[in-house]
Amino acid sequence: MSETLVYLILGSRGSSRRDVVCDLVGFGLSETDKALVAISEGEPNQDPLEVRKREVVNRSYSWDGSDFELEVTEDVSKIFVIADGASNPADFVEAFHVWWQASGFDFGRVLTVLNCDLFHRHKELNVWFDCCIHYSDMVLLSERQDVPNKWISDLIERYEKGCFPCTFEYVKKGRISNPVQVLFPESRRISMIFDTPEEVTIDLDDYVVLDEEENEIEVEEEEDKSIAGDPTKDTYLKRIANGRRDKPVPQIGPFLKDA
Repeated sequence: MSETLVYLILGSRGSSRRDVVCDLVGFGLSETDKALVAISEGEPNQDPLEVRKREVVNRSYSWDGSDFELEVTEDVSKIFVIADGASNPADFVEAFHVWWQASGFDFGRVLTVLNCDLFHRHKELNVWFDCCIHYSDMVLLSERQDVPNKWISDLIERYEKGCFPCTFEYVKKGRISNPVQVLFPESRRISMIFDTPEEVTIDLDDYVVLDEEENEIEVEEEEDKSIAGDPTKDTYLKRIANGRRDKPVPQIGPFLKDA
């Protein structure tokens, strides 16, 4: 494996993902780091990401809903892939995982920039955001201006009660209090598809997910050795008859006009 770290940024359009990545590159990297930022060809904002006193390689990647294609020819130390913010996160993660395995790069973290305003107004998107957080090491709470503080604290409590190991941080005007800490490559995600079996040393008797209707906790028993690195055992990637997902994720596109 190389010394290059890849970071996957999940979240919907309108969640300030570009601003967050700009802050991470500007204040979370060392002076010797060189970053590549990859954005979907389908994203409306294709302006190059510019960071003061930082060299940034901007790249668009191809994404058709099933295949992820990104060519990296430059000598870079950090790669930030901003997921298509109008897509099914499970489909994107599945395709990204295939690309990453073939890339030879080390894995950094999965970060979700969560649009609190959109989530607050549309409970029907629970499963979409649950899916993102299932893969996330850290959740960055953005777009909070018109959202009650109690709703945000209840949201965090909901995931903590669900035994989600990810941490939560606030985003204020596109900025994060400690970018270096956010980028530290510590695995705190439920999903194990970016892990290898020999890296998993814990006994995972209870695999926790959230119930999409009752918003309660349901438990699925799995063995850790059968989950690590295997997308077919992942909660949101498992398929049943006719190739359908065992746990489908709603489309977010119709809600983005309000984002």
